Amino acid sequence: MRVLASLKYVLSPRVVIGWAVLLVALFIYWASLLQSNEQQLLNAEHQARLRAGQTAQALAAQVESMVLDIDHIARNMASAWISGDDARLRQAVVEASDALPEGALVQASVADGEGYMVFSNLGLPDDGEARVSIADRAHFKAHGPGIVPALYISHPVFGRVSQRWSVQFSRPVLTHGVFAGVVVISISPEYLAQSFLQIFPDPSDVVMLLREDGAYLTRSQMLEEVLGRRVPDARPFIDGIGAPHGSYDAVAAVDGVERFYAWQRVAAYPVVVSLGLHKGEVMGGIAEAVDAAVLHNLFGSALLVLAAAWITWLFAQKRRDFAHLNESRERFELALRGGDLGSWDWDLSSGKIQGNARWAQMLGYEADEAEHDLKSLSRLAHPDDWGAVQSALDAHFRGERDYYEADYRARHRDGHWVWVHSRGEIMARDQNGEPLRMVGTHLDITERKLAEARELALRARLAKLVAQVPGMVYQYLERTDGTDCFSYVSPGIIDIYGISPDEVEYSAEKVFAVIHPDDLLRVKASIRDSASQLSIWRCEYRVCTEDGKVRWLLGHSSPERTPEGHTLWHGYIQDVTEAHAAADALRRSEERLRMTVAAVRDGLWEWDLVSGQAQWDARCYSMAGYAEGAIEPTYDVFMALVHPRDRARIKSSLANQIRFRPDEVATEEFRVKKGSGDWLWIEWRGSVVERENGVPKKMIGTITDVTQRVAANQFRRALLDQNAAAIVVSSPDRYVLYANERAHQIFAPPGEMLQGAELRTLHVDDASWRAMGEYVEGLRATGFTRFEYPLRDAEGKARWFDMHGTLLDLEQPDSEMLWTLVDITERKVAEAALITERTRLTALLERFPGGVLLEDSADRIVMVNQGLCELLSIPLPSSSLVGMTRQSLGERFPDLDLRWLQLEEGAHVGLAHTIEVDSAGNQSFEVDWVTIMHGDERLGHVWLVRDITGRKLYERKLATLAATDPLTTLSNRRSFMAELERTVAEQQGADDRPGALLMLDIDHFKRVNDTYGHPVGDRVLKHLADVITKVLRREDVAGRLGGEEFAVLLRGTTNETSFGLAERLRRAVCNAPLDCDCGLIQITISIGLSVFDGAPAESMLSRADQALYEAKEGGRNRVCMWSGVY
Repeated sequence: MRVLASLKYVLSPRVVIGWAVLLVALFIYWASLLQSNEQQLLNAEHQARLRAGQTAQALAAQVESMVLDIDHIARNMASAWISGDDARLRQAVVEASDALPEGALVQASVADGEGYMVFSNLGLPDDGEARVSIADRAHFKAHGPGIVPALYISHPVFGRVSQRWSVQFSRPVLTHGVFAGVVVISISPEYLAQSFLQIFPDPSDVVMLLREDGAYLTRSQMLEEVLGRRVPDARPFIDGIGAPHGSYDAVAAVDGVERFYAWQRVAAYPVVVSLGLHKGEVMGGIAEAVDAAVLHNLFGSALLVLAAAWITWLFAQKRRDFAHLNESRERFELALRGGDLGSWDWDLSSGKIQGNARWAQMLGYEADEAEHDLKSLSRLAHPDDWGAVQSALDAHFRGERDYYEADYRARHRDGHWVWVHSRGEIMARDQNGEPLRMVGTHLDITERKLAEARELALRARLAKLVAQVPGMVYQYLERTDGTDCFSYVSPGIIDIYGISPDEVEYSAEKVFAVIHPDDLLRVKASIRDSASQLSIWRCEYRVCTEDGKVRWLLGHSSPERTPEGHTLWHGYIQDVTEAHAAADALRRSEERLRMTVAAVRDGLWEWDLVSGQAQWDARCYSMAGYAEGAIEPTYDVFMALVHPRDRARIKSSLANQIRFRPDEVATEEFRVKKGSGDWLWIEWRGSVVERENGVPKKMIGTITDVTQRVAANQFRRALLDQNAAAIVVSSPDRYVLYANERAHQIFAPPGEMLQGAELRTLHVDDASWRAMGEYVEGLRATGFTRFEYPLRDAEGKARWFDMHGTLLDLEQPDSEMLWTLVDITERKVAEAALITERTRLTALLERFPGGVLLEDSADRIVMVNQGLCELLSIPLPSSSLVGMTRQSLGERFPDLDLRWLQLEEGAHVGLAHTIEVDSAGNQSFEVDWVTIMHGDERLGHVWLVRDITGRKLYERKLATLAATDPLTTLSNRRSFMAELERTVAEQQGADDRPGALLMLDIDHFKRVNDTYGHPVGDRVLKHLADVITKVLRREDVAGRLGGEEFAVLLRGTTNETSFGLAERLRRAVCNAPLDCDCGLIQITISIGLSVFDGAPAESMLSRADQALYEAKEGGRNRVCMWSGVY
């Protein structure tokens, strides 16, 4: 029944109408698509022709510039040859060779009026051999009497002297207007072809330079096949004489390739530049794209028809789809709850933002309080975060991002901040593309943010920890070839060995040099054993400092084998001199105590408690430094000798002893004044020996000199309590007998003492206590042990210690044990942080936007990033430069300009320098180099190199614009006057070619402006500038001083030559009327000439201006030389 109902709906009139509309729309779409594809192909072909035409025009301008240079060279050679100065002629050839790119010039030669070659830079046959004649060559026949002088460009010919193919550029030599010969500049067609090939390296494209009669001058591809040949006469630039440019399609007879061709005539010269683009490659991609588009649209149309059929069928399933939709919505809500996500729906037209219950719960609100707008939401957001939220929303609204995403803090209802990860997407836009509806989710990420903050704080603490680790932390590398070095070492090496980290980076030789000779072999043997067994290295040894002192060091490290087979240790070394000194002092004190007990001679005394009289033996007097009987032996006299700080205590103690403890032996230690005035520490012992009616009547006892013992105890106590290590003395059954101040700080809870505590309480567990028993047994067997072990501190936290154990009595294995504990917890954490910090530093330098080179105090390179190798085009990885010096780097790469690496004398005194360097390949660098100092000690240098080529090019462009007249492109007045003053300043003494200054003014220029208007007047000025540029020599300088007034600076000319050049310039202007829309405009100029004679620039300008005035007064259109009279 459901199938019948669906079929009935399919055959309804609405569906039939819908299908009819769909088919009509498809027909219209396909008609439009095919027309669009055809137009696209036509547009692509038009763009290809346009690009080819623009490129051909640029190439023609480049060729014109090259031909102008060649023409100028020919003029200079002609002038030099006419002058008869052979040295000047050869100098002109040298300048021509320098002016043209390397490989371009094949030959520069001169032939006389009969065609015989009289000069060649390649040399001529010796006398007696046949003279070389070019009288039969076209480039000679093109000149002669009655022929207008001009530059002639010949077909490529095979040279009789050069024995190479070349294109001949020839210009006649005229002496007083009479034909006297020809100057020939021979240019290599291969060079021209190579120049075009560098611009168009693709072999399918071609650039040709042709004569106007179609003869090949050069071709970027297959040059040898076309030399001496012509293109077909049907080419439009042959038939279309006068047209400046054009295009055509043709199949090249040389390679059979069909191309789009664009051609451009070179202004003022009978040559044509033709550029051919491979038609198949230009149009291939477009054609393929069009075919693919047709296939895609065909496939899409088929899918559309199938989709329409499917949609028609799905109308019958509408209610079932609605049921599925409701079920999907329920699943979505379950997914949100499972992911702890809050959802929100933003109606942008009303501004309302509706959130679900979880969204409200995150911020402490009820479900019915989940409706907000953007303004209220901004008040909930943290002010520092709201800008980022708005930026993310704007980026999504503008279409810059596919979705909106932001992290920000929102204020909870109770006032604390909740971190929220917000994500959403626009679901609907209006017809103008403006968003209508946006939906998204919220996720509480507060815990993640707090974890990230804790991680950052931990990283900061680790960095500080590395700097505060006592001693030195290091990585020691022993290579398979027997060499060794410290690949990493902390700055603590300076305190440990008196050596800087840079001094051991490549060799550990200096470290072994300071080890005590008696310990050196033992240290090396222990390293060998550790390397062979990969066992932990632990060694205690001595080093000798520069001041002759000996210090004890303790080293500990863990080895590993590298992939290259080397052995790498990670560990630390610390100074244990004080601990050794403390242990030695303690042993010495105990030895002295035993010797004193054996050899002491105590003094004896007797005291009558009733009379107060006392009797002392000779030892008492001697001990106190008095002669026997020198002082009255009474109680009061004796008490007067007791130290004031001890007197009250002793009196009180004696009184209590006699009154309350008469049966006990009294013992006190105190100070008495010696006969020398010093204080003597004594141990006073006594007891009551007589009584009368139960009342003490007499005491006897001894006095012992304990000054040395007291001093030793004070020294030991001060030494032990001030020691950085924890020191504990334990009984044979491992109870604490003594603990110094440091031990109490680490292990004793506040207000408690360690004395009497069992060492078991310091262990992390019973297994640790039992395991330490093995070390105790080893201590009893050898008298010494050392190991690293974890113990529990006063707060119950496990901390690592480097433990030294020593028997107090080496002769008694069961005697007390002295333990020295050095806290190494921070060092163990630092070892793990070292590798990470070094890796981060290397990554930072590698990502520096430029080149970095770092050298140590020995001027050896210790770090180079790859950016420096790329900037300097060094074809090696940066790691291969480590270990070189600046000198060896320059010797390794002699083609590089590394002068910026050479420091000036005394430059290290400053801390930072910046220089700019122009390098090969037209590159410019900005180099910052900094001296690394530690106090007054230089640790090395670092260079930071940045490429500023673009900036320098821009600066040079600005300088050129500032010195150029914008209308004529000649030098402006300021630039020209600067050049004039420089020329005047450079002149020294007499000179037979002093040069001259020309002042030019257009005759009746106001009439031109009044008759034709200022735009035509501007064209006249530019036309005059073009003529001046073409006539002048390369070394001459022309400028526009203002209005129609111009000036020319002639260099290296005599008076006659200067006048001749000025006259030639005047005739050239007169013979070159301006052809414009208004017709031919005849132009003439007046010229004032002043020869340099050492006068200032302003005087030269004034003289030339006066001569110009005389030319104007004399009828205009003439040259006048300054007469020498103002």
